[in-house]
Amino acid sequence: MCRTFYRPAKPLTVLQINVGRGATPHEIALSLANDSLIDIILIQESYIFSDRKRKITKFHPMYESFTPLDDWETCPRVMSYVRKGAGLNTAQLRPCTSRDLIFLQIQARNTLPLNIVNTYNAPTGSTGAGIAVDLLIELPRTLWRSAFLAGDFNLHHPNWDPDHPSPSRQAEPFVAWLDNNNFAFTSEIGEPTQNYGNTLDLAFLTGPLFAITTKSEHMDTTSDHSPLTTTINWSSRGQEPIKRLRLDTINNKQFADLLQNFLADVLALTDTPSAEELDSTAVNLTKAISEAYIGSAKRSLGQNTGHPWWNTNCKAVVQENRAEFSVETVRNLRNTVRKAKTKYWADKLDSVTDINDVFKMTKWHQSTGGYHSPPLIDP
Repeated sequence: MCRTFYRPAKPLTVLQINVGRGATPHEIALSLANDSLIDIILIQESYIFSDRKRKITKFHPMYESFTPLDDWETCPRVMSYVRKGAGLNTAQLRPCTSRDLIFLQIQARNTLPLNIVNTYNAPTGSTGAGIAVDLLIELPRTLWRSAFLAGDFNLHHPNWDPDHPSPSRQAEPFVAWLDNNNFAFTSEIGEPTQNYGNTLDLAFLTGPLFAITTKSEHMDTTSDHSPLTTTINWSSRGQEPIKRLRLDTINNKQFADLLQNFLADVLALTDTPSAEELDSTAVNLTKAISEAYIGSAKRSLGQNTGHPWWNTNCKAVVQENRAEFSVETVRNLRNTVRKAKTKYWADKLDSVTDINDVFKMTKWHQSTGGYHSPPLIDP
């Protein structure tokens, strides 16, 4: 009797974190998310290089990057990332243009698309204070049939921060809008998300799905905000790409045995074969070699290919920071990451031996960032 085993559907995981415009916290967030196979990363107050014409922020080789703006003359304050090879068919929406909002839509067959909105609502007294929430309230209800709304809202309200003495000015209309669109708060009420004891980083879900948001101290990025991880029961992933075969892993004996079996009937030609027979034999011969190669070689893992400088020292210091969180461990984590990057690139320079290495070095210089172009504004 043949028994079929089905792989259980993997839920959708989302990491959200305000990195305070810091380069090192931003890089740590991406690397830790990759280590934990997080599907989607929502960064608020992202690091942006001073020369904004070059559109450079932090990237990761295992994630596709999404930006809210085409022109970075106005500095974007949010960045979103989607894991490559996770089976997520992702499109960027643009119901409005703001440096504080990114709209992604996760699509699948026969299910309602899920909109994922990365939000930074600037606090009172800063540039563009409260604009993100004002824009959200004005958007059409059709966006909120199935949506996950998360980010740093800089708002106090008893619904999520009962210990704060008074709600923020924007909080009451925002809560009314959440209720009108059937949003549910997915995190723990009263759980501080900032070092000063405030609950500012929020997550909401509306639609037929279910989600749980937890504070993930084990993914601390040395920012003054706590990372939040949300698990959503999204099970409509597309097919993951087929991993490439690795020639260096081929089993020679197994390859020879398989090829001999496959060729048993392929090479049975007549003394004077016709052109059609020769063509058919060539096709079958190629197919036999391919099948023998597939059966005798291993495929690449295709995942967890992080930054080359993210070494064992970085991971060890991350563990130390988790075990004993303090100002010293935070400082040590940042310094270790910086030193690891510096040493990696210094070693690369020292290993240059010929002109080909010099040409490879020119590719290190990133003239401009590479992102999915935001779509035209929706009508």
